[in-house]
Amino acid sequence: GTPPSDGIYYVQIRKKSDSKLVQIEAIEVIGEQSPGLGVGVYQDIDTALNYRGDWYSYANSNALGGSFMHTDDVTATIEFVVDTTEADTLLLYYRQRVGNGNFSITVDGTTLPDTVITNASTAIWGQSTVVAGLSTYDAGVANEVVVQIEIDTVSGVDLEGIELLGGANQLA
Repeated sequence: GTPPSDGIYYVQIRKKSDSKLVQIEAIEVIGEQSPGLGVGVYQDIDTALNYRGDWYSYANSNALGGSFMHTDDVTATIEFVVDTTEADTLLLYYRQRVGNGNFSITVDGTTLPDTVITNASTAIWGQSTVVAGLSTYDAGVANEVVVQIEIDTVSGVDLEGIELLGGANQLA
């Protein structure tokens, strides 16, 4: 049929009778995927950032956009898709502070060599790490890369948000 104007489909699955048990193992959606993130600033609470594990949102006027996400969960991750026809450079904003831990960044299955260390002798907001050339990591879906941030220690990590730029030359 005709796609809804908001682009969102709602699916309801019902069993036909009360006498049988229905078990669903998986649901696969086939078709056009929603586009990845383009150029812009995305706050820590943006719904395009897929958080897994235990994350907690805190308000703080020093943080980018006035809030940040915190985790002490070593299994915690953040994942998002970037449209590399629009954005090719990632800036990831975080807070350094006493007792914070480390995280690593993976782009389309390639873990970047530098671990980001967020421990510092004093709290410093708005720290960033830069990943340029996102399109060079494209290992599958044309013009899209999956970025995953993995927590390496249980000491805690504070994420303020991300910014995507059109290319490395925009950093100058």
